Amino acid sequence: MSFVITVSISALPNGYQPILDFYNNNRDQSTPPLEKLPRCEGGFMIKFEDYDQIEDFEINNKIQQLRWSNKQLISDKYIGFNDTQLELLYDALVHSLGENNVEKHDKFMYNKIFEKDLVCQNKW
Repeated sequence: MSFVITVSISALPNGYQPILDFYNNNRDQSTPPLEKLPRCEGGFMIKFEDYDQIEDFEINNKIQQLRWSNKQLISDKYIGFNDTQLELLYDALVHSLGENNVEKHDKFMYNKIFEKDLVCQNKW
Protein backbone atom coordinates (compact mmCIF):
# COMPACT_ATOMS: atom_id res chain seq x y z
CA MET A 1 0.00 0.00 0.00
CA SER A 2 1.81 3.08 -1.20
CA PHE A 3 -0.67 5.74 -0.11
CA VAL A 4 -3.26 6.47 2.57
CA ILE A 5 -6.79 7.59 1.74
CA THR A 6 -8.26 10.37 3.88
CA VAL A 7 -11.69 11.97 3.77
CA SER A 8 -12.82 15.38 4.97
CA ILE A 9 -16.33 14.38 6.02
CA SER A 10 -17.52 12.84 9.28
CA ALA A 11 -19.84 10.18 7.88
CA LEU A 12 -20.69 8.47 4.61
CA PRO A 13 -23.83 10.38 3.58
CA ASN A 14 -25.20 7.53 1.44
CA GLY A 15 -23.67 4.67 3.40
CA TYR A 16 -21.33 2.04 2.02
CA GLN A 17 -23.45 0.73 -0.84
CA PRO A 18 -22.58 3.32 -3.55
CA ILE A 19 -18.87 2.82 -2.82
CA LEU A 20 -19.18 -0.98 -2.90
CA ASP A 21 -21.22 -0.84 -6.12
CA PHE A 22 -18.73 1.39 -7.94
CA TYR A 23 -15.76 -0.72 -6.85
CA ASN A 24 -17.39 -4.05 -7.65
CA ASN A 25 -18.73 -2.90 -11.02
CA ASN A 26 -15.26 -1.70 -12.06
CA ARG A 27 -13.01 -4.42 -10.61
CA ASP A 28 -11.55 -7.30 -12.57
CA GLN A 29 -14.40 -9.80 -12.28
CA SER A 30 -11.93 -12.61 -11.61
CA THR A 31 -11.04 -10.96 -8.28
CA PRO A 32 -13.03 -11.11 -5.02
CA PRO A 33 -15.52 -8.29 -4.34
CA LEU A 34 -15.14 -5.40 -1.93
CA GLU A 35 -17.29 -5.72 1.20
CA LYS A 36 -18.07 -3.62 4.25
CA LEU A 37 -15.78 -4.57 7.13
CA PRO A 38 -17.93 -5.70 10.08
CA ARG A 39 -15.91 -3.99 12.82
CA CYS A 40 -16.90 -1.18 15.16
CA GLU A 41 -14.50 1.21 13.39
CA GLY A 42 -16.02 0.36 10.01
CA GLY A 43 -13.99 0.06 6.84
CA PHE A 44 -13.59 -2.21 3.84
CA MET A 45 -12.47 -5.78 3.30
CA ILE A 46 -11.65 -8.19 0.51
CA LYS A 47 -11.64 -11.92 1.24
CA PHE A 48 -8.71 -13.91 -0.08
CA GLU A 49 -9.67 -16.06 -3.07
CA ASP A 50 -9.07 -19.22 -1.04
CA TYR A 51 -10.91 -17.84 2.01
CA ASP A 52 -12.88 -21.03 2.71
CA GLN A 53 -9.80 -23.24 2.42
CA ILE A 54 -7.63 -21.23 4.82
CA GLU A 55 -7.50 -23.16 8.07
CA ASP A 56 -7.10 -20.30 10.51
CA PHE A 57 -9.56 -19.46 13.26
CA GLU A 58 -8.50 -15.79 13.09
CA ILE A 59 -10.61 -14.19 10.35
CA ASN A 60 -8.23 -11.22 10.13
CA ASN A 61 -5.67 -13.59 8.59
CA LYS A 62 -8.12 -14.52 5.81
CA ILE A 63 -8.94 -11.03 4.53
CA GLN A 64 -7.36 -7.80 3.38
CA GLN A 65 -8.77 -4.84 5.25
CA LEU A 66 -8.71 -1.11 5.78
CA ARG A 67 -10.26 0.38 8.90
CA TRP A 68 -11.37 3.94 9.58
CA SER A 69 -9.21 5.88 12.01
CA ASN A 70 -9.53 9.67 12.25
CA LYS A 71 -10.98 9.93 8.73
CA GLN A 72 -8.21 7.74 7.29
CA LEU A 73 -8.37 4.22 5.91
CA ILE A 74 -5.47 2.35 7.48
CA SER A 75 -4.37 -1.28 7.59
CA ASP A 76 -2.56 -0.86 10.93
CA LYS A 77 -1.31 -4.34 11.90
CA TYR A 78 -3.58 -6.15 9.46
CA ILE A 79 -3.13 -7.15 5.82
CA GLY A 80 -3.91 -4.09 3.69
CA PHE A 81 -4.90 -3.61 0.06
CA ASN A 82 -2.50 -3.78 -2.87
CA ASP A 83 -2.02 -0.70 -5.05
CA THR A 84 -4.55 -1.79 -7.69
CA GLN A 85 -7.25 -2.35 -5.05
CA LEU A 86 -6.36 0.90 -3.31
CA GLU A 87 -6.56 2.94 -6.52
CA LEU A 88 -9.99 1.53 -7.33
CA LEU A 89 -11.22 2.16 -3.78
CA TYR A 90 -9.97 5.75 -4.04
CA ASP A 91 -11.88 6.15 -7.33
CA ALA A 92 -15.01 4.68 -5.71
CA LEU A 93 -14.77 7.10 -2.79
CA VAL A 94 -14.26 10.08 -5.13
CA HIS A 95 -17.24 8.94 -7.21
CA SER A 96 -19.44 8.63 -4.12
CA LEU A 97 -18.20 11.51 -1.93
CA GLY A 98 -16.83 14.00 -4.45
CA GLU A 99 -13.28 14.92 -5.40
CA ASN A 100 -13.11 17.71 -2.80
CA ASN A 101 -13.80 15.25 0.04
CA VAL A 102 -11.18 12.56 -0.68
CA GLU A 103 -7.38 12.80 -0.73
CA LYS A 104 -4.37 10.55 -1.26
CA HIS A 105 -1.31 10.95 0.93
CA ASP A 106 1.99 9.21 0.22
CA LYS A 107 2.27 6.53 2.88
CA PHE A 108 5.96 7.09 3.44
CA MET A 109 5.60 10.86 3.73
CA TYR A 110 2.35 10.69 5.70
CA ASN A 111 3.02 7.71 7.93
CA LYS A 112 1.22 8.90 11.04
CA ILE A 113 -1.16 6.38 12.53
CA PHE A 114 -3.40 8.05 15.05
CA GLU A 115 -4.33 6.48 18.35
CA LYS A 116 -7.67 4.73 18.16
CA ASP A 117 -10.56 6.06 20.18
CA LEU A 118 -11.06 4.33 23.50
CA VAL A 119 -14.69 3.75 22.60
CA CYS A 120 -15.76 2.96 19.06
CA GLN A 121 -18.16 5.61 17.87
CA ASN A 122 -19.23 4.14 14.57
CA LYS A 123 -20.39 6.93 12.27
CA TRP A 124 -19.36 4.85 9.29
